[in-house]
Amino acid sequence: MKSDRIILLAIIVSLSCSPISQEIITQVDQTLTLTEILKSMDHYKGKMVLWGGVIVETIHRPEETLIIVTQTALDYEKRPKNPDQSEGRFIVIKRGFLDPAIYATGRTITVAGEVSGKEELPLGEILYVYPVVTATQLILWQKLEYPPYYYDPWYWEPYPFWGPYPYYYHHHHHHGNRYRIRR
Repeated sequence: MKSDRIILLAIIVSLSCSPISQEIITQVDQTLTLTEILKSMDHYKGKMVLWGGVIVETIHRPEETLIIVTQTALDYEKRPKNPDQSEGRFIVIKRGFLDPAIYATGRTITVAGEVSGKEELPLGEILYVYPVVTATQLILWQKLEYPPYYYDPWYWEPYPFWGPYPYYYHHHHHHGNRYRIRR
């Protein structure tokens, strides 16, 4: 049974948008948490990390794009999960232009890259010190779309294009109207 599950997992992972390449994963120090690095950023310069989270803001600079991210834990696909739990924020730097309309606030990303220093930027009234990761590989995840029937119980009715209301109306409400409808 176990091998079936592994095969299934392999299929699921290969179907995910674009998993981080194995070559990069072998270079990553997966024990390095944001909390650890915040304690001593200079000490970890040059280390490869694999982090993810939710985009706060994408800022375009002349040669590069800077993405401020609220860190979250990653699931087995290396996709960010539990957006309410975070160890803090970090900055991703990617050479070239990334469109802020695509790398938009609220989207989830996963980055593999090198801890390249720190940057201080204003956050409200304070100056916040962000660890900076220069991206080797960056994944922008698709928004999670639930299947249609998840939010539309009438989706599988014979006339889905009518939407729920006419169907619901004729069958469940206003029995007095039934004669007028049939007239």
